[in-house]
Amino acid sequence: GSNGARRGVRIEVGELKAADGTVLKGRVKWERVGYVERQPDAISHPSAPAPGEHWLPDALLPAAPFDVCNGGTQAIWLTAAADADARPGVYRGDVRVLVPDKDVQVLPVELTVHAVTLPATFGMRTSVSMMEPFVRRFYPEDFRERTRQLQDLMLDHRLNADNISRWEVPDVEDWNVICPSSSVTTTAL
Repeated sequence: GSNGARRGVRIEVGELKAADGTVLKGRVKWERVGYVERQPDAISHPSAPAPGEHWLPDALLPAAPFDVCNGGTQAIWLTAAADADARPGVYRGDVRVLVPDKDVQVLPVELTVHAVTLPATFGMRTSVSMMEPFVRRFYPEDFRERTRQLQDLMLDHRLNADNISRWEVPDVEDWNVICPSSSVTTTAL
């Protein structure tokens, strides 16, 4: 690429295996860490980054090839989930960073699976909200799709996927995503 930029960088996550060769029952996915620009007039907080830091990590973007400018970096986020019947133990594997026309970089990964199974339903009440008016403001063309993506993200991380400041009753289709065991249906009168 121009000026040393790396174009079309790809990530491959290899199988995670125990010392005896057992492959992890579960999944490992990767996402790109996205950044948001902090505005100069942003409200300050005692734990906030230094005023000169304008780009802050925020969103997890879908796995896809990406470009890295000369001297730049791109963070990635790995999420692992072991199946309920996965054998406890230490699993090792690697993440391969593939850059066209460059040497492959191999990064070792280690994951410990504990003998604990999380319940199928959430045991802890959470108060996390996706604030639908903000989603609608930033994604007016595909608001419904983005709302579903946010619900899936929250459910993947075992958070109650709802809008705690909603002004309207949620759509029936959304409620079945938020609370799948409820099986809400509508009846025409």
